[in-house]
Amino acid sequence: MWGRSSVCLMSAAILAVVLTIPAAAKPGLAAQMYASIKKDPVSTVYFDRNVKVDDIGKLCNASDCYEIGFYTWETKEHIGRRLLVFGLNEKALTYLGGYGVTGRPVAIVGAKIKFPFPKEWGDEIDFSAGPPRRAWLDGENPEFFK
Repeated sequence: MWGRSSVCLMSAAILAVVLTIPAAAKPGLAAQMYASIKKDPVSTVYFDRNVKVDDIGKLCNASDCYEIGFYTWETKEHIGRRLLVFGLNEKALTYLGGYGVTGRPVAIVGAKIKFPFPKEWGDEIDFSAGPPRRAWLDGENPEFFK
């Protein structure tokens, strides 16, 4: 039936998958994110079969909490990425806007979203006072927009 090496390989594969999902992320929230964006009449977020939306996790500052998502649209020729920001309430998520970004966030630390870029090029977006209108990230100034 199952040999010791098969069980070890399966356990290692399951552990690898679990470790790639941030602890605060909830896979079921992606559907709620999609629904919130689709309800927003001014959203410019495009959806087709090439789109993937992932939950990154919850971020809180001194007064508000946000759910953070990551949007990827990818074809053979093009790729688009956005950091998505949602307001939280008891009933549903509310799409607030997002930033065009060049890479996936690696962590949420306090009120900051960290990215895998050199610090001098901009490696975080600070939500201490809410979503900033502009950020300094990977040598660019992405603007908060819908």
